[in-house]
Amino acid sequence: MIKYVMLALCFSLSLAVGAQKVKINDENFEIKGERIFKDGTDVTETLTLENKAEIKKAIQQQKEAELAKQAEKVEKEAKKLEKKEKAAEKKRKKAEKELAKKQKAQASFDKAKSNLTKAKEKRLKLQERGKLSPVDEAKWDKKIKSLEEKTAKAKKKLK
Repeated sequence: MIKYVMLALCFSLSLAVGAQKVKINDENFEIKGERIFKDGTDVTETLTLENKAEIKKAIQQQKEAELAKQAEKVEKEAKKLEKKEKAAEKKRKKAEKELAKKQKAQASFDKAKSNLTKAKEKRLKLQERGKLSPVDEAKWDKKIKSLEEKTAKAKKKLK
């Protein structure tokens, strides 16, 4: 934003240094420095003090109007940049949320898969040792089925 303000100031200074043209009472005047020209001829000495003041006032008003236009342009550009920054920030936050959601889903899936694997291994060990009664086996089947469902749900959320 500071860059645009400086640009506007430089532009206004370049206007002040160059020749200024103004139209007063259907007559075109051009001011270069302290000299006033009409149709290319110097009329500084032939003008009354009132006419000179009127011409200089008109030039000053033109400069002020031009500066106001430049300031308005700079302000509009600053607002555009601000909107773009807000949009980019919003997009970044949305991406961060999406990433966190994916990471959470991945962690949930990994945990569910690990729990399922551990349960299957433990059941297999107990079965090999012969320590599972038919009632215990039904409980383990129910537990493994529940863990498989949780793993399937976690996998679905992951996609």
